[in-house]
Amino acid sequence: LWYEVAAGLNALRQRRWGVALKRFTDVEQHMKDMHDDQCDWHARCVRRMTLPVYFDLLTLMDKVRSQRHWQIAAKGAIEAYLELDDQRKRNPDAVEDPH
Repeated sequence: LWYEVAAGLNALRQRRWGVALKRFTDVEQHMKDMHDDQCDWHARCVRRMTLPVYFDLLTLMDKVRSQRHWQIAAKGAIEAYLELDDQRKRNPDAVEDPH
């Protein structure tokens, strides 16, 4: 996660909005992958009766969106989207493709 956040922030500084959005959406994809893994982990924990470990995972997943990397990526993505929207309003023909 730290690499995508750092690369996204670097692209923001360089005013490369599409690259920044790509990096910040990669963080979102990691979060989705973690959620999918949680579903697999749920079945394993129930099957093996390792409930304390499962409760620890549930506690972690409840706090995923409050992690620093997620918050920085979300803020950066919002900043890039707002800048692209401002550019589109100023000059509709000169906006960089966000992907």
